[in-house]
Amino acid sequence: MATSDKLDLIARNVRRLRHERGYSLSELARRAALAKQTLPSIEAGQANPTVLTLTGIAAALEIPVAHLLTEYGSPVLVRRAQEAVWSASPDGTIRDLDRIYGYGYVHTSLIRHVRTGAAWPSGGMGWPRR
Repeated sequence: MATSDKLDLIARNVRRLRHERGYSLSELARRAALAKQTLPSIEAGQANPTVLTLTGIAAALEIPVAHLLTEYGSPVLVRRAQEAVWSASPDGTIRDLDRIYGYGYVHTSLIRHVRTGAAWPSGGMGWPRR
């Protein structure tokens, strides 16, 4: 990917995410602690923002920096089963399957529920009877 293509990608993402949140250029610049002239240049694809600038914009938009550097509607995240990380939650254990952002944010997870001390319903399909 050429440098101009990367700058255009960042420009599209900053503009789209700013619009999704209803921020003006001035509001996002204030939140990101940037000069007012910086954002129009970034959104026009004319500026080559530093890592610190991108970090500030991402923090102001409340997103990971990677969302500024990834094409909208990115392909599904694929993980091998043996590389999957399960984490504890109040509902059981959760394994992230996918995260997609754009007009909203989609986080797809697999949740493994563990029943402890609960009585099994009698006669349920495939459920053991007590």
